Amino acid sequence: PLTMHYDFESGVNIAGLIPEWLSGPEYAQYSNIARAAAGYSPLYSDEDIAAYAQYDPFSLSNPCVNYKDLLVKTVLPAGRFSMDASAGSDKVKYYFAINGFMSDELVKGPERTAFNKINFTGNVTTKVGRWIEASAGFTGLLGISNLSQISWNNYRSVPEIAFPLILKKETSDLGEETTFYGVTKTYGSNYYAKMMEGGFQTIKNRAGSFNAAVDVDLSFLIPGLKSRSFIQASQFMTTDIQMDNDYNAMYWDKDLGIGEASPHDGTKASARSLASSGLGENLAFYERLSYDWARKGHTINAAVNFITNRSCNPGNVDFDRFASFTGNFSWSYGGRYAFELAAQYTGCDKFAKGARYTFCPTAGFAWTASNEAFLKDVEWLDKARIYAQAGCTPDKDVWQSGYLYETVFSNASGAVNGPSTIGAASSWFG
Repeated sequence: PLTMHYDFESGVNIAGLIPEWLSGPEYAQYSNIARAAAGYSPLYSDEDIAAYAQYDPFSLSNPCVNYKDLLVKTVLPAGRFSMDASAGSDKVKYYFAINGFMSDELVKGPERTAFNKINFTGNVTTKVGRWIEASAGFTGLLGISNLSQISWNNYRSVPEIAFPLILKKETSDLGEETTFYGVTKTYGSNYYAKMMEGGFQTIKNRAGSFNAAVDVDLSFLIPGLKSRSFIQASQFMTTDIQMDNDYNAMYWDKDLGIGEASPHDGTKASARSLASSGLGENLAFYERLSYDWARKGHTINAAVNFITNRSCNPGNVDFDRFASFTGNFSWSYGGRYAFELAAQYTGCDKFAKGARYTFCPTAGFAWTASNEAFLKDVEWLDKARIYAQAGCTPDKDVWQSGYLYETVFSNASGAVNGPSTIGAASSWFG
């Protein structure tokens, strides 16, 4: 019979571990300490630091803006739903499920920023005669993120005392109001302005994966022998659509106040644009032969596995390839003695020719003394087990970034220490 199950949930997620950054008064204090250590006079007076502690984001003399509260949400409404169905007989069984998830994003914006995801999966399994079982399945995913044009951690990119949030507002003859935000030549981005007037970003992720498996009971050849063959093909696509607008901003100076216009001139995009896109493909194959045997207290388990994986991005010329051969043999007797031998021979294309494979054997022995007859009646002893195991690990990490043997290092130059007026990248603080 058909069995169906439904589930719905609604609630909130609370972001409680967002990293803290220097407050405005702290930034001024540590700047003075760093300058004094380098032999320079303090940049901020005690009166300045006290004024920053008032947290007035619009002050033209001592502004202090809590960007974290302006840019980041900490309470995120969320919801989830799921439905699954299954049915079948001894010969054929099938299963289907669909799940959805909705949640606000950490980033604030003039409109709601949220993440929505739906995935679905289906599987059918059938018996083919007495010895063979075949199965096939499919999994799909669609995820959509609606965001403003900032990242959640932009609150760390500008000191809280860098400039006032808003310098002035002007109203045209037609009644249209224009807001002029603050920036400086060192810190040329006002992330609050970008959040409010920078436009939007829509990221779509789509993924699909198909798999098939054949399990064969080879007991008609050798009792306890089984085979499993598995193949999987998957594809992932992502697109980033943006409406990238600019805001109006003017330079601010602590002594002069409002200065000249900055390059931010309020230009609006005429249409949405494709910021980025990506396509990934993956093909994997798995084969396993296993053998299980038990008689008169003796148990033997053995298996040989082969795994190969190939992934690529059609936009790149590089391919990731991985292959691994593993084997294991274990023997136990009477719940007292156990011996195991395992070996792995693994190769990865990330290494140079002639050094792409590594071999790692492992062996172990165990004696469960508490199961011996002379210790079974000892009341104060629950379990006593002695075991030893030895093996080797790979002398290289097959998961690190690829083609390191082709890397060429070059020297770099530029001022990175001490006070500088070149820009934030070369300043010694901030």
